[in-house]
Amino acid sequence: MKLFLIADGPLGRELAALARDAGHELTPFWMDEAGDGALGEAIEAAMDGAVELAIEAVIAEPTEKWDAITELDRLLPPEVPLLTAALNATVTEVASWCRASERVVDFDVCRTVKDGSDGAEAQGIRGPTKVGFKHLADVHAAGDADWVQD
Repeated sequence: MKLFLIADGPLGRELAALARDAGHELTPFWMDEAGDGALGEAIEAAMDGAVELAIEAVIAEPTEKWDAITELDRLLPPEVPLLTAALNATVTEVASWCRASERVVDFDVCRTVKDGSDGAEAQGIRGPTKVGFKHLADVHAAGDADWVQD
């Protein structure tokens, strides 16, 4: 599946690694790549053709998230799903920024819960971060689910 990731920070880097490890064709765009120029032009140049799934993980500044979302909404066909990290804005808020609001899906990052733990992993205090990323992209590609739970 051809993915486009727009992100900043460690979450973006981890998502990029997970997408590549899952065998997806990934084009990452880091928010600092736009420089002083127009963000939309920089994103469009980075997209390099058709995108099947767009992922937004801009968590540093809410205004940058708005910029990223509105540019993706403008540039992508309305049938391309847009996954958004629900860390600094709700999915309802993000969808309100889009012309094609029905395309917006949120995702969260969860900590792994291990059997036999002292409970710290279950509370998210320590343990590796896991995202059900491959499964979500595969379900979208198959077109056979509206809800994904990993």
